[in-house]
Amino acid sequence: MRAQKNRGGRSEMSLAHLASGGNGIIYGVVAQDGRLLFYRDEHQDGTNAPNGSTGWSANSGNQIGQHWEGARLLAGGGDGILYVVHQDGRLLFYRDEHQDGTNAPNGSTGWSTNSGNQIGQHWEQIKQIICGPKGVIYAVHQDGRLFYYRDESRDGSNAPDGSTGWDTNSGKQIGQGWA
Repeated sequence: MRAQKNRGGRSEMSLAHLASGGNGIIYGVVAQDGRLLFYRDEHQDGTNAPNGSTGWSANSGNQIGQHWEGARLLAGGGDGILYVVHQDGRLLFYRDEHQDGTNAPNGSTGWSTNSGNQIGQHWEQIKQIICGPKGVIYAVHQDGRLFYYRDESRDGSNAPDGSTGWDTNSGKQIGQGWA
């Protein structure tokens, strides 16, 4: 995958986080300045050019948001949904409505109304998250415990403290030794 568009000989950038958006979509957070970038693999079959010059949508590499430098963890929940664990332990919800790289570079358009909402708290000790289908989030605690969560709302309307919008088994330990 190319880290940017191949234009004008600009230097490569370092991506702090990557997340799948499904359907060949990849979201990346630039480590240096917190920009959120959009990519879409048009082929999804490994036939893109090795240098990234073909196989990517025209909007690949577009900036679709800013100020993501506070993101500690990022995971794609499908349908343009991104879950972000902020450095201060807040769990945030985002949904890319366009899913085509045309959102405003500053993030002012192209995102659902509840994007950026806090939907949980106290995720400071979580070291890794990965999403499954239908709002499922698996979270690995620093001590190796594995927890199950399922976002029933999937629209950013959950209570900021996580008291509503979650499956009743959310927060349940389902494994250990994942350190």
